[in-house]
Amino acid sequence: MTGKGLITLGFVWLAAVLLWLSLGPKSFGHAWRSPGTVKRTVLIASIYLFGLLCQVFVLGWMVPLIAGAYRIARHR
Repeated sequence: MTGKGLITLGFVWLAAVLLWLSLGPKSFGHAWRSPGTVKRTVLIASIYLFGLLCQVFVLGWMVPLIAGAYRIARHR
């Protein structure tokens, strides 16, 4: 993948994160609040997993952006 492609991917990812944060991650919590559908341990594990994936999603846009900037700077 080229440097420009990585930078584009980083900015598209950033736009998706900003849109998701503006909608609010709390809007996805209704799946875990249904009473009696899952055990408490599964509920807690899924919340922690969702939190981990949320952090990866929110911070992951920087990886292709930095890699793309590095590739462009290296070739100049």
